[in-house]
Amino acid sequence: MIPLTSDTFLVDNSMLEFITTCPYLAYQSIVRRRRPAGDSPPLRFGAFIHNALAYRYANEHDSELDHPIERRMLDILSDNFRATPCELEGWRSYDNAVKVIRAYNTFYPKEDFFVAENVATHAPYVEQPFAVDTHQIIRGRRIIYTGKIDLKVVFPDHTKYTLDHKTSSVLGDTFWSDQQMTGQHRGYVWADRECTGEECTGYIVNALGCKESLANAVFDENLGQLIPGLTNSGRASKATPVEFARQRFFTAVPPGQIDEWYENMLAQVDMFLYCVEKNSFPRHTRHCIYKYGPCQFYNVCSLPKESRENALMSGAYAENTWTPLY
Repeated sequence: MIPLTSDTFLVDNSMLEFITTCPYLAYQSIVRRRRPAGDSPPLRFGAFIHNALAYRYANEHDSELDHPIERRMLDILSDNFRATPCELEGWRSYDNAVKVIRAYNTFYPKEDFFVAENVATHAPYVEQPFAVDTHQIIRGRRIIYTGKIDLKVVFPDHTKYTLDHKTSSVLGDTFWSDQQMTGQHRGYVWADRECTGEECTGYIVNALGCKESLANAVFDENLGQLIPGLTNSGRASKATPVEFARQRFFTAVPPGQIDEWYENMLAQVDMFLYCVEKNSFPRHTRHCIYKYGPCQFYNVCSLPKESRENALMSGAYAENTWTPLY
């Protein structure tokens, strides 16, 4: 699927992050359709855990988590890791993903919410892709907002929230401050409102903090808990191998937050399409190094201008065919 044509622009959260970080980064990814040939170990590890969680919430039907469901979750992990082996990815392995899922199911054996129903299909509202018309034409292009909502939940007081799973090696105040401000979650609440005609109270971030110390941790069958392993000196480690936390964010009060996101998103799209119109994509070099490492196109941008095209089309990069719709 080509997101940018002469008359349509299918924009998603990842594209908006590229656009607001650096127009040249957005150009390489959206216009040139290039991406690093190798997958990111953290993203792939998180995606596999994501797939296992999706199975749980699509099938538990508000009942106690039973062993067949967990076994199937672990089978999904096995299938994912077997299909795309991670031999060079250190602690982000199948065995450690199993520890995360078993610990998660122990920590959350039964939820205090119900999984919402998809009003169109009557299936559980899990991993719901969407493509929503913004009803706006910007610089001759119809703007369609796309994405995939991990989960929509309903509490006993009838309040509804979109829920997004986040795997990260670092939780804490900075993580939660980022989740409060990022546009992704408000965008999903907006998309759900457009599709269902009702606005959620807000969104929930379901965080799974996965640490390198998972490699030495052991799942104790008797306690049903993940126990930290031993240090090199043989002492019990004080490191926390995995941490689970959730936080609700309210978007219905104060009102207008979702509409503000919508207007802001359209302004960001207009800025990018202006660059497309002018065929000029400024480089925001302040963002060449992120907090977690270099930009994915650092090895292109750091070269002399005449060498960048060859680098971009080399085996280090591949066609970017990713879409949230599949």
